Order: sequence, then C-alpha cells, then structure tokens
Amino acid sequence: MTLSRRSMRFTACATYRRAIIYRLPRVETPEFPLCSTWGAIILLGCSSQTILLTIAKHFVLTIADGLFGWTRREESMRRESELDGVYVVRTSEPERCCLAEDTVRRYKSLAQVERAFRSLKGMDLRIRPIHHHTEDHVRAHILLCMLAFYVEWHMRRDLAPLLFQDEELSQSRPRRDPVAPAECSASAQAKKMDRITADGFPVHSFDTLLRELATRCRNTCRIPAEPSAATFQQLTQPTPLQSRAFQLLGL
Repeated sequence: MTLSRRSMRFTACATYRRAIIYRLPRVETPEFPLCSTWGAIILLGCSSQTILLTIAKHFVLTIADGLFGWTRREESMRRESELDGVYVVRTSEPERCCLAEDTVRRYKSLAQVERAFRSLKGMDLRIRPIHHHTEDHVRAHILLCMLAFYVEWHMRRDLAPLLFQDEELSQSRPRRDPVAPAECSASAQAKKMDRITADGFPVHSFDTLLRELATRCRNTCRIPAEPSAATFQQLTQPTPLQSRAFQLLGL
C-alpha cells in the first residue's frame, strides 16, 4: 500500500510473520489464581532492548508487600496483533521515478552498506587502529581501506562460481518480491549441499580461497654451480583451483 503526503510517499510492507513467544514465569499466589498459568505474548520484530517496554503496555501489574500479580490487556494485545509485521518506508521520490517495490529494494540495499562497514571494522581490512596523527594521513589511510574494500567487492563478484555466494542473486533480485523472504537459487543450494562447484572444484569461503591462492610462491633462484651468477625469479606451478581462480579474475 502506498500513500502520498506533500512531497513524501509512504509504502507499507507486511512481512512474513516470525513469532517469538516470551513466556512469563510461573507465580502462584492465593490472591491471584490466574498467575498460576503461563502468560504468553507474541512479539514481532522486537529487539532485546525494547522487550520489556513492549510487554509492559499489555499488562496491568499489581505490586504490594509480599504480592506480585498481573492481568493481561486482551484488547490492547488484539489491536497490536493487527499491525504485527508491518513497517513503513518513506521516500521523497515521486512514483514515476521510483515504484513502491523499488523503494523497498533500495531500502533493503542498505544492508550492503552495513556489510561494508563490518568488513572495514572487522578482521577483513581492520581500518583500526589508525597509527596516524595528521588529517591528511588519516584521510589517506581511510581512502586506502575503501579502495581495498572495492577490490574485495570485485573479487567476490568475479570468484562467485568458486564461493558459496549465489551467482544468480543480481539477476533475481530485481524480479522477486522485495518483502518476501529471500530464497537461494537452485545452483546456490546445490553448492551448499554438495560443496562442489559445477566445474568439480571444492566450494570455498572467501577467506579459505584466499589461503589457497596464497600458496603460490615466487622464488628467487640461482644456479648452484655458479654462486656468483645473477639470480632470476621463478613462479611455482599453479594448481587447477588457482588456475580457475586466476581465469575468473582475468589474470
């Protein structure tokens, strides 16, 4: 459903229900016999930091000396259940430029930005600690990290046939329902089940594939019979997996 107000458009999305049942502990008191039963609340899309706030508005608590009891607000729980799993995406773009489905797709594409920040801050690129003190040096350090992530992004895309990555994701994403749960393609499921690529190579994660590629060496050699002779460089023979990876990278 899409609504317009002034220069803003609102798109309501109903997600597929993923109910989490939070059960209240058993408390038995003579004054409140209902407390001897299990209370249950269905919370959808609720973070751990807001669980208590979400629960509190559905219950009336009675606290006294040696007494603790509660009653459920059934009407409040019923009204909220009608909106479970619904969220709204707002955009300033007119519908002729960005349809409701594309609005949701672009909103969900923010996950790629968050993944980039995790890669920069995590063990992949480790942007920190920054051992620089001047503004220009810090900017240069961050620029190099961004360029490194750009190279990594291209490597993941080109090496997708050897990774667990879904190779058909970029083609299927514009066509599938942006609200429905994402499903792997048949080829990606086959790789996960068999752990063998279509070329017969073992499927790797990006880290394990890099470790395999790192085993290729460039040795500095010299003829033993002539210790004073000039040296030369010799690359080790690539394995079939390394040759396939280099082919995909265009090296």
